[in-house]
Amino acid sequence: MCRGDELGIVAPMKLRVAAALFAALVWSGCSKETHPLAGGWHEHVAGGGEGLELEFDPASNRLEVHGRPRPDKTHDHWHGTYVLDGQRLKVEWTETGQKVVLQGTLTGDTLSLTGPDNQKLELHRGAAGEHDDH
Repeated sequence: MCRGDELGIVAPMKLRVAAALFAALVWSGCSKETHPLAGGWHEHVAGGGEGLELEFDPASNRLEVHGRPRPDKTHDHWHGTYVLDGQRLKVEWTETGQKVVLQGTLTGDTLSLTGPDNQKLELHRGAAGEHDDH
């Protein structure tokens, strides 16, 4: 009586199953979508200075804002919310008793935001920011 693996039937089947499992693992790792706002976003400041930093919570609509650094390297923190609708973004937070509302667009790794007084703010994902937790 012959066993299937002696005839070379089972080994190719095991190989196919292993290859299918490997392909599924690779595909699942590559297909995981990350939130479009994942990562830190840093204000582009002329001359390479340090500006605002925004951190978006992809699991909610919450936002953390790190203020522009003071000369002693400390900065303020504010908490707010955001709404992302496709490539359109609206962020809000309260800073020193004043509500800040900015709207704009997300294009790749660049956020272009504008305030009600036409104040423009450009932020880049992952750009070098030096804010610490002070």
